[in-house]
Amino acid sequence: MTTLAQRSFFPHQPVGERVSHGVAHHDGRPANEWVRPNIAEFRQEMNDFWANRLDPQLTETEYDDFKALLSILRTKAEEGTVRLSGPLSDGKVIENTGFLIELRPILRRGTAFGRKLREVRLYLAEPSLYPRSLLGLHLATKEASDDGYAEQDVAIAEAVDRAYAWQER
Repeated sequence: MTTLAQRSFFPHQPVGERVSHGVAHHDGRPANEWVRPNIAEFRQEMNDFWANRLDPQLTETEYDDFKALLSILRTKAEEGTVRLSGPLSDGKVIENTGFLIELRPILRRGTAFGRKLREVRLYLAEPSLYPRSLLGLHLATKEASDDGYAEQDVAIAEAVDRAYAWQER
């Protein structure tokens, strides 16, 4: 009889606590750090993003705006000040995964000059193996409308697969 191994990722608990612990008040904890070396595919996506190559549908101006917003969100994650709920949230915990956090730099929704807008999403996790660590998993784009949910589901699945592969290494 063959038993298939269950894939797993062991997150810090509660999920999202590292990136959001300082929202209510600065608690004096040291900054979180991004895991290095990180996942090669994520590193390439970040390089492509900074070089305006992640998504050909984004304009140069959109790239510039998203770069500024993503830099702010990455710093907030390091400081533990990401808002994961409420009308001004910076991201959310993807509950059905049990560990994935989505950072959402938001510009606007809808259309501009007759084309549908895009959004950027950064997926990360907080591995329990390393205190104060943040693991970048996937940087992706999606259509900025309800039609973008299929793209988002694919990106979430990719981030989850990368987390499992990282845990198994």
